[in-house]
Amino acid sequence: MYKKDKAVSQQILIWNGDKSVLYFLGLSIYRLYFHKLSKFPGPWFNAISPIPLCLALISGRQHAYFRLLHDTYGPVVRSAPNDVSFANGAAWEDIHKKAPIVVKSFAATKGVVDMTAAPAIDHARVRKAWAYPFSGTALLDQERLMLKHIDGFVEVMRRFARNQEAFDLPTWFGLATFDIIGELAFAEPFGCLTGGGGSDWVEAVSKIGQTIAYQQATRRLIGADTWLQKRLMELLLPKSTSESRCTHISNSKKKTLARIADTEREHKDFLYYVLKNAKENKSLSEDEILANAALMIGAGSDATGIAISVWMNSMLRHKTAYEKLTTEIRTSFESESQISWATVKDLPYLGACMNEAMRFHPPVSFPLMRWTPPEGCNIDGHWVPGDTSISVATWASTHSPLNYRDPDKFVPERWLQIGTGQGPYCKDNRAASQPFGLGPRGCLGRNLSMIEQRLIICRLLWNFDVEFDGGDSGAWQWDPAGDFKHMRAFAVWKKPPLIVRLKEIKR
Repeated sequence: MYKKDKAVSQQILIWNGDKSVLYFLGLSIYRLYFHKLSKFPGPWFNAISPIPLCLALISGRQHAYFRLLHDTYGPVVRSAPNDVSFANGAAWEDIHKKAPIVVKSFAATKGVVDMTAAPAIDHARVRKAWAYPFSGTALLDQERLMLKHIDGFVEVMRRFARNQEAFDLPTWFGLATFDIIGELAFAEPFGCLTGGGGSDWVEAVSKIGQTIAYQQATRRLIGADTWLQKRLMELLLPKSTSESRCTHISNSKKKTLARIADTEREHKDFLYYVLKNAKENKSLSEDEILANAALMIGAGSDATGIAISVWMNSMLRHKTAYEKLTTEIRTSFESESQISWATVKDLPYLGACMNEAMRFHPPVSFPLMRWTPPEGCNIDGHWVPGDTSISVATWASTHSPLNYRDPDKFVPERWLQIGTGQGPYCKDNRAASQPFGLGPRGCLGRNLSMIEQRLIICRLLWNFDVEFDGGDSGAWQWDPAGDFKHMRAFAVWKKPPLIVRLKEIKR
């Protein structure tokens, strides 16, 4: 009897195994030849399975992977069974200015998502409540507070210069931007530049991007916010990364709740305006304030710190551009006190260098997923069926020869030639580089980041000459060859050490 049962069990297993093989074979044939996206070019394995794309996402090399796909198959690629990737400026416009549905994000607190992933019904309300403190007018009122912390940053740099001490420049950029966002948001700097605290929080924020990459990968495999996706996240995500996200959420919650409780404070920090709007218009719940405060702290510090770091790395590797920029900065002002947003915002070569740095090495190289509406829509002249995941491959777009001449060369001059009809780079596609995104869900902190970047770079290069340390500076890890083959990018880049030395400019 036992032998008979065993034989029956084996037959059932074989039969089920055969059914599974037939199912996946049939599914593969369907996805290759009969699926709604079968007309789009791309690797056959990507057409039948999301696994290649998921592996690229969690490897930290997705930017290079997308570039390989687009270099091979063109500006429109089927990157997964239900995903289409684009790599040009027209797609940026069509995807991000015509409001396709946004994929859900994991909740920061009690099931509430931040504004980057809020449903359309909530997004406009939440963004409006946060918009004013990030406006140019409000930020100009706060410029003196930014300058106070930039003064502190310069003093730290001066100590390094006078002590002839080498140091990790990206770390100090990150500490400076973290102090600035603390002052602007809560009227309470974190004390990073003075050594008073906050450095553990800065480190925690720098690891959160990996969580976002794993979120996208697991969603593509088994759907968003399912029980299995959550379990898979627990299994795959490194424990230290998961703990870092918890640290950031916990710290930002404590900081924000303390600010909410301080009802007597009249200082017009970011939370002052947000709380005022929430009270007068009943526009935000406390949980929505907490979720978006966590976003603001992370994006307002780490992303800008990375942007300044990749900018300086590019400048130090291109001496001609470095000399042009330092000459412009040092001849535009009679004294350091003249350096302000009003005096730096229109410096042409400074602006060209910033634009080129963010094209050459975009601080956020992650594709921003959107969904086509159920009825489908036209993206860059291609009809994309409904309920399709669509995105612009940022790195592929900014490094495509279809968009830029010499895309792998750092050439600030291209931004002075675009649209002029003169010079070898005049026909480059300005719209293909969108480091802050576009449309109603574009980066709310764009103005703040641009002000911080230009002021910090100007003050640094007004006071000092910067060079890679002659020892093990870590500069090899920032080598742009092979799409920065030694670096990893999740939502933002992981910053390896970049050790430099400063020489103080004597006047």
